[in-house]
Amino acid sequence: MPAITPIYSGLVNGDLAPATPPTCSTTATNTSAAGSYPTTCSGAVDSDYTIGYGTGVLLIVPPNALPILTVTPDPKSRPFGNSEPGFTYVISGLINNQTLTRRW
Repeated sequence: MPAITPIYSGLVNGDLAPATPPTCSTTATNTSAAGSYPTTCSGAVDSDYTIGYGTGVLLIVPPNALPILTVTPDPKSRPFGNSEPGFTYVISGLINNQTLTRRW
């Protein structure tokens, strides 16, 4: 599950977060089906603020809504009787700064 991070409003004097930030969670699990799940935060403490909480939403999208990973071989040629050229490919569709590790 992704980390649930709070968004703050109403902070003053250059404050970026309460002295003790809240803990945030969702009802979704790693095996939850596609859908919307509530997110909540609690436990923030700061003597300079009265703290209230809103709710958020975690959206789990179905796999077919994600980009398709495509591996396209580069065109190659060789004269008859010569050894095979080095085979290369282009990968598209990776998301979230993912990289592909060759496993063979």
